[in-house]
Amino acid sequence: MIPSNWPNNLFYSKESQSKTLSCYLLKQMLFSLIDSQKKYASVADCIANKKVHSDVEIRVLKDASHPLSYEKRSNLELERGLFASKKIKKDTFLGEYVGEIELISSIKEMKPRDSEYYFLVDIMENLKCIIDPKICANELAMVNDYRGIAESPNCKPTFVTHNNQAHFGFCVIQEIPEGAEILVDYGELYWSLDHRKPIKEN
Repeated sequence: MIPSNWPNNLFYSKESQSKTLSCYLLKQMLFSLIDSQKKYASVADCIANKKVHSDVEIRVLKDASHPLSYEKRSNLELERGLFASKKIKKDTFLGEYVGEIELISSIKEMKPRDSEYYFLVDIMENLKCIIDPKICANELAMVNDYRGIAESPNCKPTFVTHNNQAHFGFCVIQEIPEGAEILVDYGELYWSLDHRKPIKEN
């Protein structure tokens, strides 16, 4: 079921895709390379049932006080964010970040993209993982960077492991009150690509 406030220009999916290996084999290969010792609540539930945490919801950012509000952007796009519908405890896994998965050895191998949602993750030297929700995505594609919105992120992007597979998603690093926006740090590498600039508060 497609969630409320889902944008028309993105294809909703519960699973990632890959043009090269099957996602099953790719995630098994990443499992052998990822050192993920920390345990997070709800990993098994989210991964086994191919869903995001039940206490999140997408909202259209209409409030003019929000720096990403369409009222503050020249293109008048209806920007979105992901919010906590109930209090979410620290060390909770919110789900897998769904997208098209691609492995590259260096940034020089990256092809031009018209997507602004993708994550580029360092796995090891000479191996990086791109997760791009331009082709397929879930609710976590709506999570915004904390810059200009809050003093610090309340979630972090990370790999978790389950049943001998590695899954990239978001984990809560500080308790999120009901109604608060879920925010991560996109990372310096993200902002250095394509001359992106974080939005500043006026």
